[in-house]
Formats: sequence, structure tokens, C-alpha cells
Amino acid sequence: MPRAIPRLRLVLAGGLAAAAVSASALGSAPGAFASAGPAAPAPASVRPSAGADGLTDLLLLARQLPIVGGTPGVGSLLDLSRPVWNLPGVTTTVQWVRDGVPIPGASGWSYLPTADDAGHVVQAVVTGKVLGLLPVDLITSALPIPALGGGGVTTLLSALQPPSLAGPGGGLGGVEVGAVLRLLDPVWSLPGVSTAYQWFVDGSAVLGATGATFVPPLEAAGKQVYALVTGTLAGLPVVSTLTDTVTLPALPGARAVQATSAPTLSDPVKVGTVVTTTAPTWDQPGTTTTYQWLRDGAPIDGATGRAYTPTPTDLGRRLSVLATGSADGYAPSTVESTNPATVQLGDAPRATRQPRIDGIARRGSTLTGDAGAWGSGEPPTFGYVWTRGGTPIEGATSPTYAVGTADLGRPVALRVSVTRTGHRTATFTTSSLTVARAASRTLVRVVRTQAGSRRAVLAVRLRADGVRPSGVVRLYDGQRRIGSVRIAGSKRVTLPRLRAGAHRVRAVYVGSTPVRGSASPSVRLVVD
Repeated sequence: MPRAIPRLRLVLAGGLAAAAVSASALGSAPGAFASAGPAAPAPASVRPSAGADGLTDLLLLARQLPIVGGTPGVGSLLDLSRPVWNLPGVTTTVQWVRDGVPIPGASGWSYLPTADDAGHVVQAVVTGKVLGLLPVDLITSALPIPALGGGGVTTLLSALQPPSLAGPGGGLGGVEVGAVLRLLDPVWSLPGVSTAYQWFVDGSAVLGATGATFVPPLEAAGKQVYALVTGTLAGLPVVSTLTDTVTLPALPGARAVQATSAPTLSDPVKVGTVVTTTAPTWDQPGTTTTYQWLRDGAPIDGATGRAYTPTPTDLGRRLSVLATGSADGYAPSTVESTNPATVQLGDAPRATRQPRIDGIARRGSTLTGDAGAWGSGEPPTFGYVWTRGGTPIEGATSPTYAVGTADLGRPVALRVSVTRTGHRTATFTTSSLTVARAASRTLVRVVRTQAGSRRAVLAVRLRADGVRPSGVVRLYDGQRRIGSVRIAGSKRVTLPRLRAGAHRVRAVYVGSTPVRGSASPSVRLVVD
């Protein structure tokens, strides 16, 4: 039993007739299929029936027309579906027009009517170009945009009740090849409407099939049939609407096309990387292949091309593709890719601008981390870890860091982790900044001298703000080094035996990681 499939109804361009092309225009017999297109000034494309002297190779054809969707009105977005061409490599461009005049800058697949469109008619011209063939223009339906404040077009022609199909018995029972299909006209909103018809098989207009009845030919077996009904009334935009679709049963015993090779997926299969499929081969020449990508065996909405880019939703799911072959006179056949794959994590994000540290590296200051830029796509999330000498600083996990005493003289850097959903995590460590060491002061005084031994005792003291300095202190008599000692804060030091007489003694602190070195003033020492 054929099953009626609801189809979207649409409004076609004012001044456009049905998409049929007369058979005499191409020298083809009635019953050949042609893609729908504008009736003026010339048909957009024609698809001859099988064996029509190779015309299919000489023409660029639209197997599926672009359709405008959305509610006409200022500020209401209009969307344009993409046409399906009969040849690969077609370059498609769009130009939206207002009352037939191109709208500057309106060249995308959607258009938002503005106040300038109020009270006018908007439509789109879709142009297909392929090397070596004439370009083809497809003109969409015309959409009157209501005037602001209730002005402009106040009376529009519309179908109050859509047209429908009926078989020999009045319903859709018995609809098959050779049985008469009838059109039940729509109920128009205004009197005096002239009604025209065009029948379609699998989206292609049937040449000469422009009456209220249609007898499906043999080549329509197993395919979808519907009709375009157009109403015309002087002074108003033309209105066209589609009937429901009925699928004709295949001929009894019709053999299906057979795949001689199945499609295979490219490698790797991971989030964010384009996956392509090879085309299957079929046992019948002229077989047309369509594709449907599957996620865990379920169709992925809109994924009907030779290529598909997995999204985070696909992570960990089984990805495959179905290829369906269709040929005139044969039942369609479907084959699945031979190497279904589980979608893996995508590549880690790459920096288009590297992270860095802003600020002055000194005690008491605040350093600020800049996470950098990481290309297009979903905004990533960032994690921060500040390091001192390459070791993470406990608790320092925010974009800012207050430099403290423990950082004096040490290199400080920022490690940024970058996470994008469905992708591996990227990690980047900035160049380090060495925190300035604290300044020191070295002080020396003579505690006592030992008579007759030519020895003396000095008090050496090291000072620095906020930190207790320690390290090696070298002692000098003039320019001659007379010893060294390790001091933490302060210490009394007994000098070695000196010759009798006056001496100029000083201490030089060599410094440490957190504290800079310094030298004391010379003190005078007399030895008996």
C-alpha cells in the first residue's frame, strides 16, 4: 500500500510559472524528467530520461530546487535551502532581490528583511556554475513583505485548503505505475484564479505532465511522485503549493542495483577532523548515490554528504555511513561502510597567540597571566598553575599571583591548561620571570684585640628587609683576603694573626638566592 508523505508547502515567485519545460524545447519525448526552475526567461535545467542522446552530460541540472522558509515580515529571518546539482564541483552563489533589484550585501543563505523591504516582494536568485558549462540561475518563490503599520499588500492570494492526490478509487489505494493519479484542486482565497499543474518524480519535473491527471510511467516505479499547483490572478503574486508525496511501489520482481564495492571511511576518526567516505561502485551504469551518516546506527541530522566532521556529541560513538544507489528501472539498494569507527578525542587546541605573564617580578607586586588565543571554535576553558623553579606553588591556581618572600631570586612561570569539549587538553608554560632579590647591608665592628697575640675579634652582622640573610662572608685586610666564614644573621669572628701595626679590615657578603651581596665599610684595627 503506497504511503502518503507530507511535504512542506511553499509560495513561489510572482511571475514564475510551474517548472515544466516543454518537450519540444529539447527534442525529448513527453514523460522525460526535468528539474524545476523559473519559466521566464528560460528553464533553469532539464534532466532528460535515460538514453536521451547524452544530454545529461551537456547540461547543469538542479535535481532539487532551493526553497525559502520562514514567515515573511520585517525582522523575521528567512532561510534558503541549498539546491542539489546533477554534477560535482558546482560553485553556488546567492543574491537576494527586492522587486527584482539586487539587495546590496544580501548574498548569504539567510536574509533578515528590514524596513526597506516593507510593502515589497523579496526573493532569491541562486546561481550554479561549473567549468565548461553555462551558468544556471534558479529563482525562488516571491515573498511579499507586509508594510509597516498595516500598509502595503493588504489582499494576498493563498490556498485556504491545499491540493491533494487521489488514485483510481478516490483515495490513494491502487496508486501504481500505469494507474491514473488525479489532482484535487486547492481552495483559493479569491475567485477567478487560473490554476496550472506540474508533476514531479523524485524531485524532477516530468516533461509534458502539466494536466490535472498523471499516469506514472515504468521508470517511476519505486519513486516518489507529487505535483506543484500554481494559482495566478492578475495583479497579485503567483502562489504555488505542493501536494503530499506518494511513493509508487516497485515493479514486481524488479531487481535492485548491487554494490560491487562498499564505501570506506578515512582515518583518523576524531572530533573536529573531517572524515570522508569513498564512493561505492554499482553493477549498473548511471547509478546515483546518496549518503547518510550514522551515529550508533541512527541517522545524523543534515549529514548527507561525502564528508562529515565529528562533533563532541559523537565522542565515543560508532560512526558509519550508508550509501544508497538508485537507477532507472531498478529497485534502490543500500550498503554500509565496511570500517565503522569509534570517534576519538580531537586534537589539542593550538595557540594562535601564546600565553604570557604581565607585571613586574618583585616582592609585593602582582603578576597577571594572559591565557592567549586558541583559534576558532567553541571557547575553551583554562586552568592555571603558577610554578617556582619549575615546581607548582601550592594554592596558586588563579590567573593572578602575588609575589612573596619565598619567590625572591627564584624564576616564576605560569602553566596554562586549555580544554575544549571533545578534544585533548593542551598545556603551555610561559617564559619565566626571575623575581628580584632583596637588598642587603653588611656591618662590621671591632669587639676587642688580644694584646701580644696580634689577634682581634670582629662582630659581623647581615641585614635585609623582610628576610634573614645567610651565606658566606669574606674578610679582607685592605685588598688581601684573610679568611671567610658562613654567617646566618650575625656572628663574632676571630681574625688570624696579623702583623703589628694598623690595618683596614672589611667584610664582603657574597649573597644568596633570595638576597643580593653587599660589602661593609672598612674599620681601623691596630695590632700591638
